[in-house]
Amino acid sequence: MEIEIFPRRLLSADRVEKILNSIIRLGMVENIILHGPKLPKYVVVPSREHPMGIRVETGHEDLRKIRFGSEEVELTVKVGRIIIQPIKGVDLDVFLERLKEMCNEQLPFGFDIRVGQFTKTQPTISDSMREYLL
Repeated sequence: MEIEIFPRRLLSADRVEKILNSIIRLGMVENIILHGPKLPKYVVVPSREHPMGIRVETGHEDLRKIRFGSEEVELTVKVGRIIIQPIKGVDLDVFLERLKEMCNEQLPFGFDIRVGQFTKTQPTISDSMREYLL
């Protein structure tokens, strides 16, 4: 069983860091998966000084390391979904109640929480073929 938090906006790196730290503090989480569009390594910016009218800068402002708990991780996606795998045996009702309270504080623009299976539990045929071919 997994829990998906689906914010109504893509999240900034700062907000992701705050949310992850709040989720970790609940103490009922085995794994967290961040999902969203990949952040670009280079950004094209309009520029009047450059002859072509643009300049290329390295990195998106959210392409940086974030800290949660004792870990420091490179954020490579603009987070649009957070999938949480709770520790086995956790009272799901208590966990969901605390998670909703935390989301109400951290996500004032709205969110949806769903319970289900959001990741693969078994390798697909494509996974098997890829493993066989490589």
